[in-house]
Amino acid sequence: MTHPMRQFAILLSLGLACSLPVQGQLVVEDEQLGEVITNFTVDQDVLGGGGFYYQIIEEETEITVARGKMDADGLDRIILAPLTTYRMVAFYEETLSLGVAVFTTPASGRQFEIPTISYEFIPGLLDTDGDELPNPLEEIAGTKPDNPDTDGDGFPDGREVMSGQDPLDGFIVEVGIIASGPTSAAASDICAINNLAVVALGANGVAVFNVRNGTEPVRVAEVNTPGHATSVSCFGNLVAVADGPGGLVVIDISDPAGSSIVRQTTFRRPAVAVVTRGSYAYVGLDTGDVLMVDMLTGEEIARYEGIVGTVQDMGIREDVLYVLTQGNLHALDLRGDALTYLKSTISPGSIGAGRFRLRLYVGDDFLYASYLAGYNIIDISDPRDPVHVRQHASTERGWKQIVATGTGLAVATVSPNSTRDGPHNVNLYNVGEDNRETAFLRTFETPGIATAVAIYNALAYVADDSGGLQVINYASFDTLGIPPELTVRHSGIDGQVEEGKVLSVAVDVTDDVQVRNVQFFIDEEPVAVDGNFPFEIGIVAPLLTPEKTFFSLHVVASDTGGNATRSDTIELELVPDATPPVVRRFLPRNGSVIGSLDASLITFSEPINPDTANGVSISLEEAGSNGVHGDFDDIRVDPSDYIYQEATLSILLPHGQLEPGFYRLSVGPEVEDLAGNPMEGVQHCTFRIFGFEDRDADGVPDDLEEFLGLDPDNPDSNNNGIRDGDEDFDRDGLTNSGEIIMQTDLKDEDTDGDGIKDGDEDTDFDGLNDGLESMNRTDPCKVDTDGDGIDDGSEIADGLDPLDPASAYPETVVSLKLSFLNEILSEADNNVTFSITAPMVSYLNTVVSAIDAESLSSVSSPMVSFLNSILSPADLEETSTTYSPLVSYLNNLIDEVAEELSLFYASGVVSYENQTGQ
Repeated sequence: MTHPMRQFAILLSLGLACSLPVQGQLVVEDEQLGEVITNFTVDQDVLGGGGFYYQIIEEETEITVARGKMDADGLDRIILAPLTTYRMVAFYEETLSLGVAVFTTPASGRQFEIPTISYEFIPGLLDTDGDELPNPLEEIAGTKPDNPDTDGDGFPDGREVMSGQDPLDGFIVEVGIIASGPTSAAASDICAINNLAVVALGANGVAVFNVRNGTEPVRVAEVNTPGHATSVSCFGNLVAVADGPGGLVVIDISDPAGSSIVRQTTFRRPAVAVVTRGSYAYVGLDTGDVLMVDMLTGEEIARYEGIVGTVQDMGIREDVLYVLTQGNLHALDLRGDALTYLKSTISPGSIGAGRFRLRLYVGDDFLYASYLAGYNIIDISDPRDPVHVRQHASTERGWKQIVATGTGLAVATVSPNSTRDGPHNVNLYNVGEDNRETAFLRTFETPGIATAVAIYNALAYVADDSGGLQVINYASFDTLGIPPELTVRHSGIDGQVEEGKVLSVAVDVTDDVQVRNVQFFIDEEPVAVDGNFPFEIGIVAPLLTPEKTFFSLHVVASDTGGNATRSDTIELELVPDATPPVVRRFLPRNGSVIGSLDASLITFSEPINPDTANGVSISLEEAGSNGVHGDFDDIRVDPSDYIYQEATLSILLPHGQLEPGFYRLSVGPEVEDLAGNPMEGVQHCTFRIFGFEDRDADGVPDDLEEFLGLDPDNPDSNNNGIRDGDEDFDRDGLTNSGEIIMQTDLKDEDTDGDGIKDGDEDTDFDGLNDGLESMNRTDPCKVDTDGDGIDDGSEIADGLDPLDPASAYPETVVSLKLSFLNEILSEADNNVTFSITAPMVSYLNTVVSAIDAESLSSVSSPMVSFLNSILSPADLEETSTTYSPLVSYLNNLIDEVAEELSLFYASGVVSYENQTGQ
């Protein structure tokens, strides 16, 4: 009696359409017996409640596109390529009865049913390892045909299969989604390193998952960033976050559960993309600007401003940074701590209606650049000369990212349409050995909007929007026992490496199934593990000593079956560091014009010998009466100390407040790095300190007016009706007199070099930038200039006078940033003076009765509230203030005597329970 499995649907790649079942030929091909056997049956009574192991193989390429276990009801749905022949083989676990179906899928968009499969026990099949599970069945199950106990638990594979146990404990065999990890907000980007996956969550910052066991990702931390996390890049124990208006945020994940922000660098425009190389982060802005920032210090090292259009994504190969904008790919040279433009090539295609940013993937000699309907293939075999090869176009309009795996496959986040509606899934493609082809294999359906993907340890980690983190095993488990083949390349020249310098090591690996990772060793000690193709890292060479003149390098490549290959050991000679240090930055900056200075700072390109930073190698001099440096009347200023700050590679020079004058700070060749290399020549920084005598009372000191070419006896030197102090010479939004008050440079729109114009800075964080503080005559260093309990920004926004403490609300409830606060509904509202302000986001805080309004006794938050409360009548006997910093869900007054008081509630950015006590 035939026992059919339930027929199940195969849904093709471009949606569903009604159609009749397509019948196919039912065959079993027994390679061991060399014959074709058809129409096998198995008695219904033989079948119990066990399951079926199955495998679906693309006939032409022999690529396994699905593998796992199912019950007698079969599979619900699987999406395969149209007009493609597949072979599905399956066996029943209790009797080891075998069945097969070969079928060809119809044209795209049609629904299809696999033919009914019948099962029969076939005696005499080869069983190499004698575990009672024949080789063809081991291939289906994913167990190893040459190991009788694949999972090493003491029980043979065949016995475990027939008893319903798992012969693959600890091995990932199922092809498909194998795990999920929830997130607190929509996941939009992802990177993975050191058994951790870091997911960007927009306004909620980033989530950190432990993925040591890919089948059980564990969320260990969530770090809220100041802005909107859109892009993440991992290096070592640091994560660089492009945080929108928050700029670049650097997070330390060395203690995953205690992950925290260690650095933030803001810019004048939002940061939208980031990639890392060594301790440097390369940040792309929505203006097209690209910045190089040292993650250890937060210092901007270099900037390139010549790219037109918003930066979509970035990637690095060797010493070249690739920057993707809509329509073009740009290459920048990274050598010498600089950003030098090399060339551009086309990358045609537009952004879809869903507004997902275009993404870039950099392989070993190629890169993929996505667009609305597919992706562009660009040859980077010469990294400095990218050449557009081909534009792959599809009928689907929701391409977001495609990532190669290194073994002829690629994983892509794709949807049929360009909007956020409809399915947004993960597709698997065969891209061939040269990564230049595109053949669709199958789709993995995810619960959310599959947006970004990172390959790590041969698994695909997907940022799935509302679906959080999804983990997909996209390749068949390696059971054949064939280890990877590899070659190692490095940046050493003639077998020599400079001590303490970064040695680039790249490993070209091939495997019959899938490479899992590559481990790197220095002097037989493990130093790094790379689970992402291409397998390339930077390793810091040891320091040269009399005892240490050579070091060894080798790598070990492992595949998903646990097979490993060790490279030959490479012996490299250490040679002295021949690169001299340079001054990377002076503070104050060269050419600055400022009002006061009590300490200077010099930052170097590499660690220096602190003993060489002294009064011989570093000098600070005032030009004297003739205003010329380097002659007889220079006046030397000796700092009180020379403090070397190793973490920032800088020397701090505390020298006390400088008198007005023209100064030069010099660093000479006596400064040496740790290898004894001296600086080449002398580097200078000149700056001017001005006094504060102001004869014409125009807000600009006399000696500064002379320096700027103004008339110290005319408050309006250019006679344009604007007082000299109210002019803005550098057009940074901060008036000249405001620059003097803030000790910023009148000739430099960005005195501190952080990418934010001086006028746009908000020194006291009161919501009123320094330029507006200057215009309104408020104190840019005080949150509340007039001391009335209301910050300057709120007073200006609400039409009050920030300079008059009497200009305040009689009874006020104020919620800033995020508030669920709105209106009074009572008829008695007009009988009281009561102000409720809810900028930005508001739901309903309501006074619910006439009594409430007359007494001001209740302000409730019915939608979302975590109640900040005044607890007793005694609390109300004096003017009470409740502050809710950070995010607040406000606020409850309980007592009837509130009407007699002037009450002020401020809720800033997040708070749950801040209360006024006794």
